[in-house]
Amino acid sequence: MKREDWFKSKKFKRTRTENGKKGNLRIHELAQEREREYLKNPKLCKVCQNPLPYKYHNGKQFCNTSCAAKFNNKNRIFEPTKDKRVKILNCFMCGTEITVNIRVSRIKAYCENCKEINKKNKKERKKEKKYSHICLCCDKSFISAHKNTKYCSSFCSGKHMMEIGKIKSWQSRNIKSYPERFFEKVLNNNNLSYEINKPLRCEDRNYFLDFYFADKNIDLEIDGKQHYMPERIVSDINRDTVLTEKGIKVFRIKWKSINTEDGKNEIRKNIQNFLDFYKNA
Repeated sequence: MKREDWFKSKKFKRTRTENGKKGNLRIHELAQEREREYLKNPKLCKVCQNPLPYKYHNGKQFCNTSCAAKFNNKNRIFEPTKDKRVKILNCFMCGTEITVNIRVSRIKAYCENCKEINKKNKKERKKEKKYSHICLCCDKSFISAHKNTKYCSSFCSGKHMMEIGKIKSWQSRNIKSYPERFFEKVLNNNNLSYEINKPLRCEDRNYFLDFYFADKNIDLEIDGKQHYMPERIVSDINRDTVLTEKGIKVFRIKWKSINTEDGKNEIRKNIQNFLDFYKNA
C-alpha cells in the first residue's frame, strides 16, 4: 500500500484516535503523580503559612491578595497626603479652625456645634417672620409666613384665576366615574329618564348636574371623598342654595364602597330614599 493511501484509510484514522486517547490518559496520570509528590512537601504562604494549591505553586508566594498586601506594606511608611480639595477656614460664629471641602461652595463655614445652633436660630426666625397680605379675591387681610402670597386660600386662588381667564371652570367629563356608571344602571333599571352632567349657568358660574330629572326638576348628586373637604362643603352649600332659588330640588347621596356589607346596605338605603323622594316630588 502506498503512503498516501495509508493516510486516507480507515485503519489509520482508527489507530490515530486510539493512540490520542492513550496519550491524553498518560498525560493526566503524570499530572496526578506530580500533584501527589507536591502535596507531600507543599510550598507555604510567606505570611499565613498555609499550603499553596498545586496550580499556584509556580511563581506565586502568597495564598491571596490580602497576604501579599500585608507582606509588601509591612515596612512601608505612610505619610499623610495633602488633599487639594480641602482647605482650612475659620468658623463664622466661634472662630475655630475647620477643614472644609472646596467643591462645596460655602460663604459662611460653621463647626459642628455652631451648625446646630444656627439651625435652631433659623427655625425660630421662620416662626417669628409673619407677613400681612390682602387677598386679591375676597379683599380680606390675612397673615402668612411667606412673603409673596396673594390669596388667603386655594378656593380664592381658583376663583380669581377663573375670573381672570387663566384657568377654565369645571367642565363635563368625557370619562364617567364608577359611581356614575353604577347609578346609571340603577336609574335605567327603575325606568327613570334623566340627563347626565347637564350644564347649567347660574350667577356667572357654570354648574354641571350629575343626574338631572327634567320631569320633576330634581338634581341627584353623588358625593365622593372630595366633597368631605371643608372648602368643598362650603361651595356645595352655596351651590345648593343657588339651585333651590332656581327651583331645582337637590338630593345628595354620599358614595360608599360596595365591597363591604355595610357599604352595600348604606347604598341600598340611599337608593330607596331617593326613589321615595322622586315619587313624592
